[in-house]
Amino acid sequence: KTRGRGEVIELNLGCDIFDTTIFGNPRCNGAIGIGADSFSVDGFSSEIPAGALFTLPNDTKVYTATNSLFNGGVIDVFPPIRKAQVDNSSLNFSNVTLSVNLTEDTQTVAHTEQGIIHTMSFTFQEALV
Repeated sequence: KTRGRGEVIELNLGCDIFDTTIFGNPRCNGAIGIGADSFSVDGFSSEIPAGALFTLPNDTKVYTATNSLFNGGVIDVFPPIRKAQVDNSSLNFSNVTLSVNLTEDTQTVAHTEQGIIHTMSFTFQEALV
């Protein structure tokens, strides 16, 4: 009954969250300290849209870009960075996964449209590993 509470589950948030393809390899331009809520990014030639989700190396936390960025510049993020990053650390915008623990034992599954659409509901919290 409590398997999801005791183990971390990787919840895949889907493919790319936005239709925008990010060309290149977005990297931080300079080291990022713990608590930073903005930092310089380069290494790509397209748009990182506001609301895009990403992860950083050696950190399971999922971050959100709070401003749009075109071809480099300073990106604002939420929440603040929790693990320091070295210069040229990659920002991963593809197949972002969220590490979670279930907070309740009850899950529900609903079938609508003659069984074509399945909706599952469960309660979880982010597990920071």
